[in-house]
Amino acid sequence: KYSSSASLASEEFDATHQRSNKSNSKRDCIPPLSAAKHPAQSDEVAKVITKSQEEENKRQKEEAQFEEELRRAMKESAKQQFRHKTNEASGHVDLTMDDSDDDNNGKLPAKDDGSKASAKNLGNEEAEMNEAIRLSLEEAERPKQRYAESESIDLNLRKLSRYDFQRTVDEAVQEQGGYVDIEKGQMIKRGNANDMKKSCVVDGGGQNQTGAEYGRYTINGMWRVFDVLEGRDGIEIDGPETAESSPRKLSSTGKIKAFVDIGHGIGIQVLQAGWSLGVPARGVELMNYRHLIANVIRESVLEDLRSDPPDSTLVELMHTDFSWAVVPDKKTHTRDEKLRSFLLFRDRSEEVQNGLVIFANNAEEVFGARSNQNVTKCLDECLGELFANMQVGGRLVTLTDISGHLTQSSEWFQHDVFESGTEAVSWGNKSTNVHVLTKLKNEWFCQNKKCSGKYLPNSVLNDNGELQMNCVYCGAPAKRCLRRRKPASRRRQEDE
Repeated sequence: KYSSSASLASEEFDATHQRSNKSNSKRDCIPPLSAAKHPAQSDEVAKVITKSQEEENKRQKEEAQFEEELRRAMKESAKQQFRHKTNEASGHVDLTMDDSDDDNNGKLPAKDDGSKASAKNLGNEEAEMNEAIRLSLEEAERPKQRYAESESIDLNLRKLSRYDFQRTVDEAVQEQGGYVDIEKGQMIKRGNANDMKKSCVVDGGGQNQTGAEYGRYTINGMWRVFDVLEGRDGIEIDGPETAESSPRKLSSTGKIKAFVDIGHGIGIQVLQAGWSLGVPARGVELMNYRHLIANVIRESVLEDLRSDPPDSTLVELMHTDFSWAVVPDKKTHTRDEKLRSFLLFRDRSEEVQNGLVIFANNAEEVFGARSNQNVTKCLDECLGELFANMQVGGRLVTLTDISGHLTQSSEWFQHDVFESGTEAVSWGNKSTNVHVLTKLKNEWFCQNKKCSGKYLPNSVLNDNGELQMNCVYCGAPAKRCLRRRKPASRRRQEDE
């Protein structure tokens, strides 16, 4: 009712503005009094000015009336929301609501003395408004307070089934034209082939890369990633499974407690982790339009599920350059510590950080040589440093091995590989390798046989939070790990 009255008032306000614009155009065309050649012309000009002033006064009055009506409507809406929350908390429905009369404030007429009832209503009105404002502020703070306590508390949040998630997201994407049309459009393709225009990236971003190649990891492909990480599925697609032998699994499996997508694209994986796994999920994206489309899909899913929605606070999408959390700014010589904390979930409990999974679709060297022209530190190196800063138990999932940027020591991390399965990526239907790095310790040992401290540990990170690449006892550089690549025979088989 109140929204309709506000809408009518808005239409009246627009009509008034149109009349005002016409009067303003007339006034702009009026010559000054000194330009009048005859007294009759001066009188006519004065009449026009007077009429214009009257119209202006009328317009201002109508504007004030519209603002007052809008304020009353918003006020009454807040009161009704407060009553609704109060009734839900007390377990009963307020049957005193009456939409037929604005002046009764949604209440039935009082049976006793009218003056006492009016005074009582006026006395309660301010208290109700204050309480409604308080509830609104609490709702705004809810994302920050959601996981302030231990993750062990059962929050009873709704999780979408795999079928419901797939169906709802597919419908939301179809509303925007479908995957094919979206991903062939210039809004997505900006950043491909080293097309990094400043107008297409976050302000000041993209300085640590020369391209942002787009590629989507599919929903079914991500289900398999989740299943393998949590031990529900084996690392091989067609691995042996009999009564005597179960499929081979990762050397280190565990429940996912939080999820981060580096370069979230259109945001599907973040929604998938947040609303199907039921864990806090975050994504960061450099490109403007990809981030915009991700938010459109997010809001469309929430709208479709408004009768029984998932917890919207579990999903956070940020428009930023993730390398700022690792590479110091050229002018200030400092990195973005807030962004680093955001990516590593340092604002949540230690249990959440131990179960954090960071995913980066860096397939086909798109975080390496293909976006590293004239850049001193490639994005794969940034991923390596970010992984080193994770808590023990944290896992980094990539489509290209980045362990070559880490020290050659198996003491502090574990490297596993599993098959993605067919149709896991948008650019082909062949299975690809998925690399999983699991952090085991915060120290490594020098492999120089002449080192005086070869039996003493080196910290994985130096005091500045960067990878410790030299032994602190002998100064010898730490050896780098060799990257795992597909054998030549495997590549020939795939080509055939």
